[in-house]
Amino acid sequence: MASISAEQPAIKRCWNSKKDKTEGRVVATYSVEANGGIHDVKISESSFKDEKFHHCILEALKKTKFDATKDGSTREIVYPFIFKP
Repeated sequence: MASISAEQPAIKRCWNSKKDKTEGRVVATYSVEANGGIHDVKISESSFKDEKFHHCILEALKKTKFDATKDGSTREIVYPFIFKP
């Protein structure tokens, strides 16, 4: 089973590669499919104006795989990432 916490090293690499390390927040939204795959990954809110940073986070999230849902439904997720230097 994967989770967002399992992707933290990849998200941390995005942060570590960022030149301007100001405090901020990025909110990611995505759908978890019945089979555990994710789609419709996007940044819905961000205090950063750094497209490269956003892209890195999106690519890390796209690799995440969750357990299949027990009821076969799709789940909409809103997940905030808080970054501090």
